[in-house]
Amino acid sequence: LDHYCAAQNDSLAQLETLDDLKALFASAVESAGAPICLVLSTSTDERCLERPAVALKTRAHLKRLEGVFGRVLARAVAEGQLECSDTDTLARYLSMCLLGIGAMAKAKGSKRGLSKLVQFAMAPLG
Repeated sequence: LDHYCAAQNDSLAQLETLDDLKALFASAVESAGAPICLVLSTSTDERCLERPAVALKTRAHLKRLEGVFGRVLARAVAEGQLECSDTDTLARYLSMCLLGIGAMAKAKGSKRGLSKLVQFAMAPLG
């Protein structure tokens, strides 16, 4: 989990623009949910959550994901690329969508159907 979170942190640090967010969502479809499947599995496994260190790490990673999304969204608002009065809630929404799309991709959802969900999730970004 530590190695995975560190690798994901490096990837998340690269997100700067709305296009980067869109590419992240597209990659969840193409990679069958790989960008988020370990954290998703761990965060919903009761046996893992009974271990305080594991629960803390998964919650911290999910919070970091929201924070990165929020930073990108706030930047887009400041640059006039996005109209949004509540970037924190939009960041949480996008995090939830990414986790759900990742779960569906892992469960072998159709790429066409998942791509439609990504388009819908990305609608608030213009």
